[in-house]
Amino acid sequence: TLSDLVRATLRKVDDYDALATSIAGGRVLSRELELPFSDERRIRSVLGFQLEGKLPGDLDNLVYDYSLIEEDEEKSRLFCPAVDRDWLVSMLEDLKAGDADPRVVTLATLGYGRLLKHLNSDPEETVALVDIGHEETTVAIVSNGAVQFTRAIGRGGHQITLALAESLDLDYGEAERIK
Repeated sequence: TLSDLVRATLRKVDDYDALATSIAGGRVLSRELELPFSDERRIRSVLGFQLEGKLPGDLDNLVYDYSLIEEDEEKSRLFCPAVDRDWLVSMLEDLKAGDADPRVVTLATLGYGRLLKHLNSDPEETVALVDIGHEETTVAIVSNGAVQFTRAIGRGGHQITLALAESLDLDYGEAERIK
């Protein structure tokens, strides 16, 4: 179970001050919004109204937030991810059962954007971060230190291994080694 995996992983960590977790892109609905102001209090007060009708289903069943893409004195452009509330509660309960209580929950691709700060990359450079996971590939385009675009693709390393195995007539293990 997830809680068993988390507990086993945390046993291998000597010391930590805080935990963060991320949500894979395939679990997230997202929309981009432009508002005629950039004040954080005003954004927070209208965000739900602005997302109403732009996301499928009832907003009461979703947990949503925003990340600033760009702003000036007259407007702001926002990236607004949302996730199913029941799924998120269940995931957090599983983590807590594994002795993990994350302080931060973010979208994986937004976390990749923050990763660039630790890689000594030029903050004004436009970079595409591509994470080929086992069953999902995620892409984040970061420009001027902000995530401009994200996409989750329902194919990953597993499908690459299968394609290698089939085209080269190999067993899965050998194809995985070659990959």
